[in-house]
Amino acid sequence: MISIAICDDDNDFRLLLRDAVYKMIESHGEDADIEDFSDGQTCLSQLGSRKFNILFLDIEMPGMDGFSMAGKMQKSYPNIVLIFVSSHESLVFQSYEYDTFWFMRKSALITDLKKAIDKYFARIVYNELYYVVNAQKVYYKDILYIECNGHLITIKTADRTYSMCGSLKKLEEELTRYQFIRVHKSFLVNMKQINVIHNDKIILTDNSSVLLSKSRRAEVRKLYFRGGA
Repeated sequence: MISIAICDDDNDFRLLLRDAVYKMIESHGEDADIEDFSDGQTCLSQLGSRKFNILFLDIEMPGMDGFSMAGKMQKSYPNIVLIFVSSHESLVFQSYEYDTFWFMRKSALITDLKKAIDKYFARIVYNELYYVVNAQKVYYKDILYIECNGHLITIKTADRTYSMCGSLKKLEEELTRYQFIRVHKSFLVNMKQINVIHNDKIILTDNSSVLLSKSRRAEVRKLYFRGGA
């Protein structure tokens, strides 16, 4: 059972989204428990008593708008998957000031909702995936980057470094679907571990850095700010 909150002051759209979410969740073989709210303040007050997995949050609402609510909930409820919903595509860039999982356009409801829900279920699977290196499990979610030096592959996590023989190209083909991206001829990076993108390097969540080639810079930025490969 996936617990979902929908917060939108437009009653008609809220009902439309509710119905679409039910169908999308069911298409993945799961059930959805959905509660909807017409204002941010009421929704925020319920987050503590209800363990929601996903929150669909309208941005432009009277009283407490979506961005204000997101700012208040980030530290207290970091595990809630936040999906912004808006009629104005121009707000997408501001939405990434928060821990945004996806930005949905009301004008493309079904298309964007499918992408968001597919990505959500992919993340559930992703958290259980691992690579076996020298008989040891290395979970994809823990990998910061993978470096290639000739035929030597180095897999770096926050705690350990693993080495093996292999091909970075083959790893790239396998891991691209899980939001790993080639940022340099020698580096494959887990996009979930990116902290800051500079012109010539990428800072990761452990403050280490990897080289970013000029030829890949635009594509890396595009995929990162779009939310995945």
